[in-house]
Amino acid sequence: MRIIKIKNLQATDVVYASQNISAGEYYEIQNERERIRFEEDSNIYDDIFSDPAKVLINNGIVDLNPQLSWRYLTHGSHRDEFDNTSNGFQANNVQDAIEEAADAPQPDIQEDDNTIVPGANTINFEGNVNVTDEGNDKATVTIEDPSFGVFDYDYAESENQSSTTNTSYQRKLRLITSSLPAGNYKIEWYYEWKFSNGNFEFKHRVQIDDTTTLKETETTPRSVGDWQGCSGFKSEVMLDSGVHNIDMDYCTSKSNKTAYIRRARIEIWRVS
Repeated sequence: MRIIKIKNLQATDVVYASQNISAGEYYEIQNERERIRFEEDSNIYDDIFSDPAKVLINNGIVDLNPQLSWRYLTHGSHRDEFDNTSNGFQANNVQDAIEEAADAPQPDIQEDDNTIVPGANTINFEGNVNVTDEGNDKATVTIEDPSFGVFDYDYAESENQSSTTNTSYQRKLRLITSSLPAGNYKIEWYYEWKFSNGNFEFKHRVQIDDTTTLKETETTPRSVGDWQGCSGFKSEVMLDSGVHNIDMDYCTSKSNKTAYIRRARIEIWRVS
């Protein structure tokens, strides 16, 4: 399993997925089952995307920004994909950099002076690979648009509270993507909702281009007036090339009964 560390940026201890993390410290996730528990803890999502962030993910090399933190925790990509400042990464030397890129031990690589670092594997990169000798046995490896490490990604949010008494769907949030290549995408969403009456339903849906419904639900509140968080995702979403709209809509099942929504968030990334 790849390295996933949870960094608590707060001045006090915090608990996620029943695991206490001391103030300012890292906790390394031990296995896939534990990773899933962290992913399913809505508090960690809220704290990653709070302003400022209360928690971030570290991939064993750097602390990631909020969008990449959540993506790295949930997506399962190799740890070399991410860098807060560029589309490359840094390592202590060329050998370490290549090892990180492939997530494999001791590969053979050829350094600038044509010496070979012995190991078990030879790695062929795709894309523009630049190696800069920084001196003192340090090097920077930059990989631009590699086939294994760059994924198209878009994100949108609407944090403010909205409400409606309409029984027809009202738009809370629209993510207008950049111009995407055709491919296989994963879409995730999160929102918080409440309802003014316990006998009727809060209705919610997520649609692509006003035609393809990814999710539609009608939910009765557990407790009237209390905010409830809800998240979901859809994998294997095949999209044509171009710009797409992803909408989060909501309404009430009964006129004159009020549905409320806040902290709406949508993200999309290409997985193949």
